[in-house]
Amino acid sequence: MALNSKMTNQHPSKPGRGRLSALLSLLIPLGLAGFLNAQPPILEDDFESADFSAWSSVHPPHDGSTPQLVATGAYPALAVDSTSNVHLAYARDGKLWYRRYDAQSAEWSSEQWTGIDQFASYRNKPRIVVDSLDRPHVLGGTGNGSGRYAYWNGTSWVVFRDSLNRDTDLAIDSQDNVYIVKRGGSFGGYLGARLRLSGADSLNILPDPDIANGLPLGRNDHVYGTVFVNPVDDSVHVVYRHGKPTNLAYRTSDDMGQNWAGGGVSGNDDEEPSGTASASGSLYVVSGRGDAYVKTGEPSQWLRLGRAVEAGDRKLPVVSSDADDNLYFGSFGGRFNILNDGAWLADLDAGDGELLVPSLSGDPVGFLRVAAAPEGGFAYVVWEEGPGVRAANDNAVDNFDLVFSTLDLDGQIGN
Repeated sequence: MALNSKMTNQHPSKPGRGRLSALLSLLIPLGLAGFLNAQPPILEDDFESADFSAWSSVHPPHDGSTPQLVATGAYPALAVDSTSNVHLAYARDGKLWYRRYDAQSAEWSSEQWTGIDQFASYRNKPRIVVDSLDRPHVLGGTGNGSGRYAYWNGTSWVVFRDSLNRDTDLAIDSQDNVYIVKRGGSFGGYLGARLRLSGADSLNILPDPDIANGLPLGRNDHVYGTVFVNPVDDSVHVVYRHGKPTNLAYRTSDDMGQNWAGGGVSGNDDEEPSGTASASGSLYVVSGRGDAYVKTGEPSQWLRLGRAVEAGDRKLPVVSSDADDNLYFGSFGGRFNILNDGAWLADLDAGDGELLVPSLSGDPVGFLRVAAAPEGGFAYVVWEEGPGVRAANDNAVDNFDLVFSTLDLDGQIGN
């Protein structure tokens, strides 16, 4: 029997609202630069397996493949590839670990060390994306200057030597160019950016997105930036706090980060915002507070869609969109919500109760991550649960249960 969040959350559904019609007003075709053909060196290829057999007697999976306990760790990062396989990264014991879920066999791979040292801290939380070959790319670190980028080359993990600051994020475009944003600029800004051209063995330094082309400098470098790519035209988009012209600021580039335009989204200054570009090219942002926005025009023209989740500082809300432009939101505490055809599953602005995933163990639930399935209609989710879960773990605890499941448009957890 599948778990249904509606059994544990009192939330009256609202009547269906009209479909969101606000799309990007301008989509500029992107002329991509030539790619470097150098083959990257194999710097790390260390793998470790883990024995998960003891878990089944403690937390047996429910009927079907989900929800199920799939790892121990903290700050999970989630991505889905073109065939709906799931890629999971997480912190534990000072390392960044990885597992892959095969959607056809419904089986998980053995646990692998990515070659990156990783603290359990919201400042150094892991990130993961997949490329056109459905191979994972990860980002992690242990503190200022310790950040590392790595990718799976089909045989082993390749770890780049480039050092990155904390508060980093990762995105990839359709040509497998990798974009990284980080705390601290390179040319006087508070937000830095890096580019790995497809096939290159090093990272190029890009102009600082926050101040490039005369854009205004923000308050300080506690920016917590997020980067994402529009699948329609491969344009690059960044949102971050402590910015200008508003606290929650926005930057965009249509030439692979060489030039940037920008504006403001809202006055919210909580850490940290998140963003996504839908299959149709619409741009969506969730503020650190948990408010959802859609871009309706020029860089400062954003429409508030409502409160997606209750968040706030260090709650790290996230958003993901499926092939039908449905939006899936997640946040600390196992909170989630869905915007389906313009209607909220739980209309928090109208007084609906929050939606919460069920805890398998009965312990508190921590961070929840969500990644929409490419075929549309549902998303994959993973969350922490265990004693001591809190919004800023800061390396104190990194052995939580990590629970994996699916999330349907009607709010059902599991299948």
